[in-house]
Amino acid sequence: MDNSLFTSAEFKTLRTLLGYSITEISRYLDIGPATARDWDRGRYNPPPGVGEEMRDLADHTDEIVARLVRHYETHPRDWPIRTPRRSCDIATAFPGVELPHYVSLDWCRIVVARVAREIPGLGVDWF
Repeated sequence: MDNSLFTSAEFKTLRTLLGYSITEISRYLDIGPATARDWDRGRYNPPPGVGEEMRDLADHTDEIVARLVRHYETHPRDWPIRTPRRSCDIATAFPGVELPHYVSLDWCRIVVARVAREIPGLGVDWF
C-alpha cells in the first residue's frame, strides 16, 4: 500500500475511530469545517500531509493507551480509571500524559475504554 495516499474513506474511518467530530478534527488540523466535511463525504481526498498528521495522532493515541495500561497494571491503588465528564476536565484527566494538542471528550472516553478492556476489573468512573 502506498503510505502517501490518504483517501477520504481513511480520513472518515480514522476520524471516527479517534472520536473526533467534523468540528473537532477541523480544530485539530487547523482547517475549516467545510474542508473536513468535503473529505468526510468523499468529495475530495485530503492532501498527503493530512494523512501523515492523522496517522501520527492514531499512533500517539496507541502510545497513550499502552502507557496508561502499564500504569494501571502496576498501580491498582489508582483504580478505577476515570474519564472526564466535561471538556474542562480533559486537561487534568490524565496526569503525567502528554496529550495531543487538541482532544475531544469522545477521544478521552475511547482511550479510557481501550485501557479498561485490557485490564480485567479495572472499572471506569467519572473524573
